[in-house]
Amino acid sequence: MRHSTHDIQLMRPGLLSPLISALALRGLDTDGLLERVGLTRSDVDNDTGMVAAKHTHQFIAGAAKASGERHFSWNVGWTLDHATYPLFAGLVARCQTLSELFTEMAVSTATHASATGFALNIEGPYSLFHGKRRYRCDTPSAQTDAFSAAMLASLLFRYVGDEWSAKEVTVELQDPGLVPGSSKLRRVRTTNTSLMGIRFPTRWLLIGSESALGAVSAGAPDLSLLPYLHQSLGKHIDNPELDAGAAAEICGLSLYDLNQVLAPEELTLAKVIDEMRRERARQMLAEGSNAIAEVGRACGYRDATSFSRVFQRWEGQSPRQFRAAVG
Repeated sequence: MRHSTHDIQLMRPGLLSPLISALALRGLDTDGLLERVGLTRSDVDNDTGMVAAKHTHQFIAGAAKASGERHFSWNVGWTLDHATYPLFAGLVARCQTLSELFTEMAVSTATHASATGFALNIEGPYSLFHGKRRYRCDTPSAQTDAFSAAMLASLLFRYVGDEWSAKEVTVELQDPGLVPGSSKLRRVRTTNTSLMGIRFPTRWLLIGSESALGAVSAGAPDLSLLPYLHQSLGKHIDNPELDAGAAAEICGLSLYDLNQVLAPEELTLAKVIDEMRRERARQMLAEGSNAIAEVGRACGYRDATSFSRVFQRWEGQSPRQFRAAVG
């Protein structure tokens, strides 16, 4: 019996790697979830063979259910290491603008997944980058769409840097509730379950790629979180109200999820904030002649006394002693 190429749509198993890592961090039975769709950990780690797209949907839906977290798929997609993810690896290194990257992605997607095609539509002041499944989807795919929308949204965020404005970005997917409200993005339910897309200002297409992408490690996926945190929180370090809870909200992720990803590095979000303030203080004291109180305010401390007390904990000496020592 002869089958159409659209009867079974395939994907590379390596595309599931960030979800596997996220499940492992939570101590969940990843092997069992993979076995249910006919895969093994070795298949994903080595990116060998292909997997049916419907099995991918089943796996991602099962992973989200096992995690017990409504926003699991979104959070994994948002913290994706684009530099090592099979769909983007190579593209982010050679594409200088979003326009180039989205165009090449639309052309090259077939080498990673015959199941979905991507297209970039420029519609005046706003553009739409959307994916369309090339087959009738008879398995749950809402979680898969949430993961895909998140990885595209985080790609936008990292490319545009200071130009980022969440309120100007709209995600269109089957279940808008899978996108956390703290993301501040506009969420729209699509009437076509074969479509998933993200709408953003057209002017962003010409922004260069000198952003967090250039600082992303080529290591494990969770390491991409640190440059993202530094980019997201850098402009807020001078706010005395910036604690771990407020920082998590700015990043559009839950504090629990962030600390889970940071745990292998023996870090917490609170420690990351503390270290960012420490580095800013060291830099300002070494490079300028600003008053101690002014340096403290730039680091999020309301007065020189509280700043000096914290600096003593950091360096074992006062700000004035540190400045004198570094000349």
